[in-house]
Amino acid sequence: MEKRYSGNTVISKNDFNWQECLGFIDNLKRCSDLYSAFAKAARVFKENGDLKKSKIYWLLSDACSLNLNNDNNKNPFVPMLIFQNTRSAMLEDFKKEDLDFFEDILPQLKLPCLESRLADLIKTADRNRSYKLNLQAIDAYRKTPLETEEWIRDGRDCWYRAIYLAKIMGNTAEKYLNEMETEIIDAFRQSDYSNGLFLIWMADLLLVYNLGKNENSEIAIKLENSAEELIKKSDYHTGILFYEACRKWSNYYKDKYHEITCRIADSFKDFGEKCETPQGWFLAHENYQNAMKYYREIPAEFRDQYDIEQKLSETHQRMNNAAKMMLDQMKPVFSPLDVSEILPMANKTISGKKPGDALLSFVNIAGPLNINFIRKNSEEFLNNNLLSNLCPSTHFSSEGNVISKSEGILNAEKKSEEHPKIVESIIQTYGIHITVNIYGLILPALNILNREHNLREIDFQEVTKWSPIIPPGREFFFSKGIYAGYNYDFITSLSILVPQLENLVRYHLKNAGAKTSTIDSNGIENENGLSTLVKLPEFKTVFSEELQFEIKYLFCTSPGPNLRNEISHGLMSYNSFSNVYSIYAWWFIFKLVFNNFYTAVSASKNASNNREVRDV
Repeated sequence: MEKRYSGNTVISKNDFNWQECLGFIDNLKRCSDLYSAFAKAARVFKENGDLKKSKIYWLLSDACSLNLNNDNNKNPFVPMLIFQNTRSAMLEDFKKEDLDFFEDILPQLKLPCLESRLADLIKTADRNRSYKLNLQAIDAYRKTPLETEEWIRDGRDCWYRAIYLAKIMGNTAEKYLNEMETEIIDAFRQSDYSNGLFLIWMADLLLVYNLGKNENSEIAIKLENSAEELIKKSDYHTGILFYEACRKWSNYYKDKYHEITCRIADSFKDFGEKCETPQGWFLAHENYQNAMKYYREIPAEFRDQYDIEQKLSETHQRMNNAAKMMLDQMKPVFSPLDVSEILPMANKTISGKKPGDALLSFVNIAGPLNINFIRKNSEEFLNNNLLSNLCPSTHFSSEGNVISKSEGILNAEKKSEEHPKIVESIIQTYGIHITVNIYGLILPALNILNREHNLREIDFQEVTKWSPIIPPGREFFFSKGIYAGYNYDFITSLSILVPQLENLVRYHLKNAGAKTSTIDSNGIENENGLSTLVKLPEFKTVFSEELQFEIKYLFCTSPGPNLRNEISHGLMSYNSFSNVYSIYAWWFIFKLVFNNFYTAVSASKNASNNREVRDV
């Protein structure tokens, strides 16, 4: 981390003035906004020669830059940015005298998000300090209103952290815990399904911390009724989420767990039937698969009660029919948007948007791949470099191993895209395309996303759960890999996502009737790798031309990045995981997953709108 002030600069609470501080932060209420405002103030004071105040605001900026990660309560504060050889502040950077200063100025602070951040940070960094810091943090965290917009911004993190702190303090914070439980239940009672997923968020918060026991039936019934109303409106996506939330509580009243499970399956089946259109077979097939999954969860002793065997048979027939019809549906699924009008500047494209809209713009920020342009430029390169094209070439890995060779190319051979020299030229042009997009669009946009939106892994779980391109049972891997990349951890991200991409390709090829394995002389069947799968004739039928190109040249072509081979065989160096190809691969897979999610959700909303028109 860059050093911005001298360790010899001594500061005290007398050097800090809250009213002066307010002039820099105006009406900001989020730590993610405060850190840049404080950094700006620090630079102003440094330019004016006031090193003490410059240090104060750099410290405050560093404190506010930390991300609150409730997935790891033992180490809840993580750096906002870790990339190659640089990073933002981390908890261990704060010295004893820094923590002392923060504790000294706490009484002056009148902004809940800053008060909670400093109190929690001090106590987390030095557990020997007074327990009253935890109480102060709890009190400040819970001042975040229990409202939909606030919850999406910082509310979820604040309330989860407040309840966790109260729980670990036991009797000392029992009063705080009881008051928070009452506030959450009141917020649940005063809301309804028209407020989006707010009811589910409140119910989950209570469930995670074993609160709301006396309101078990009330909570479950309200979630169930909300789900029913949403399904009646053909909002299957949201309705099923409410049913699933209800199922978590249904064991608490009249043992309705299996009944709710059946309703979830019925909803998926009904939605699948509505998607049986020339453009909707892919989504129909996905919904039938989900319906089968939930029907099979119901134990044999309850199956007659809910007519499960008959429903399984009907759903299976419809799913098989959808599988036959969906090949023509798959191509448009990959490119759901016309992104030609998206502005080229990352800041204008991403900044100021709500999380969902920002993610949609982010995954489409580079626009569709212009394959014809890449091929044309590759051909021009060959035509303009006659001498080098006539000479053979050899390519080496980073460890000095020969990974590919190519003979010289004659004019008659230039028509074949498989010729090694043409592959070299295409990869070179494709590499320029990737480099320009990474440094000009994707990385700047990712920085804006991290600055403006405090997304959590659970947010990406919702995306992968509803993205029909992901094979069943693989949603968790994709969400974890995408979330890691969002946090600039491309080592974890690609180690997870690249094998899963191969599985995704294999899954859809199998559904198209392709033979994806070989049997050796001992009768043992082995699955083929990605470089073999892309050569199957079904690969060109199932996937769009753009996807074929990127999967082939990014993941399984040498002398290109060849990421599938490099990662699977442990050949990637530490620095290679942060190069342009690795970052682009993460973005490419995220784009594939998110655009399919967006298509599925849009189809659900369209079904709801069409239903409302018919009802009228």
